Amino acid sequence: MGYSITDRLVIMFRLLLFKYSFYALNNFEYDIRIDFDEFKNADGEVSKKILGREILASLEVFEKMKSKIKDFDISSFKADLEDYFKDQQLI
Repeated sequence: MGYSITDRLVIMFRLLLFKYSFYALNNFEYDIRIDFDEFKNADGEVSKKILGREILASLEVFEKMKSKIKDFDISSFKADLEDYFKDQQLI
């Protein structure tokens, strides 16, 4: 028995509202914001694709912070996340 579409959207929404925190010597956090009207007017499948798209687009913040975040391979992380989203049909 799997999760319903509603449960999956709740989980995805929680992912949307999460903050990345890197606890080493310092913390780094950022928020992801989506267009509420676009998301509200989308059906379940489209809303999941919106979330996947926006999460991937948000990774550009890591590119800008590359020199400040040590030992983090953003290219591999982004590729892995993109592959996962494709497998889950989120993009």
